[in-house]
Amino acid sequence: MSGRILAVLASLGLAACVAPQAPAPRASSAALDAARANAPAASAWTNACEDWDDWDKRAPAFHVFGDTYHVGTCGISAILIAGADGHVLIDSGTRNGARVVLSNIRTLGFQPENVRVVLTSHEHFDHVGGLWWIHQNTGAHVYTSPDALEVIESGEADPADPQYGMHEPMHDLPRAVVSAITPGEPIEIAGLTFMPIATPGHTPGALSWQWESCEGEDCKTIVYADSLS
Repeated sequence: MSGRILAVLASLGLAACVAPQAPAPRASSAALDAARANAPAASAWTNACEDWDDWDKRAPAFHVFGDTYHVGTCGISAILIAGADGHVLIDSGTRNGARVVLSNIRTLGFQPENVRVVLTSHEHFDHVGGLWWIHQNTGAHVYTSPDALEVIESGEADPADPQYGMHEPMHDLPRAVVSAITPGEPIEIAGLTFMPIATPGHTPGALSWQWESCEGEDCKTIVYADSLS
């Protein structure tokens, strides 16, 4: 289902209800720089977490590279890509893990209300079971693959899923909140470009994601690779 933090790529690599609020003010370059400077290093996560750790165990957020941060738990990854025009979140964690994700976003100095979109990896509850909670607290739209769309909307597993029947249903999402993207075609969100890569197997609708993060003129291609088991 999930392993330790991903570290891939030749460049760099890396699986009480609140009503949605109006988008927070545009983040200034100074605010983004301050968040980057003050974010813990990856060692903070490795010191707090164990291999194959609990999915909902609170973990410190840490800076990956450029505008990219790990905001997940000890057992499940979630990635924040922060931009001046809005932020993008990859995965939510479980329903309880989503609380940690939102807390970590705030701890970094960002406002959850500025999360414009959540991208999904694969449609299992440990990675996307908290989507409803994230949406309730941010108003963010959800982008997923065509094969995962019905699962994300309904919360019910696909009979073609190798783990069909093993897990309880997830919280459903309103149809207007979820959109399917086309794997292999880049999408632009708040000035940031993401490439969805179909990686079916663990689930029929599994996606990996690729984007670029920069620190000055030093730019790295980053991949959030989905589960291959």
